[in-house]
Amino acid sequence: MLFKKKPSSLTEGLLFKYDVPHQLPLMTIIERTRIAVFIMVKLFILNGAALETRLKYWDYRHF
Repeated sequence: MLFKKKPSSLTEGLLFKYDVPHQLPLMTIIERTRIAVFIMVKLFILNGAALETRLKYWDYRHF
């Protein structure tokens, strides 16, 4: 079994999963990069484009 104790939440489960020394380090690297890319893409879609346009208009207005 991957989990020795039942995690109370999803984030605790993920942290517990990655704290445990894993059988397949390559898979953990792939999973880490996949989760990180997913989070970065989601944050860019939510904040990045709006922030970039906001900063661009701010620069045009103030300079």
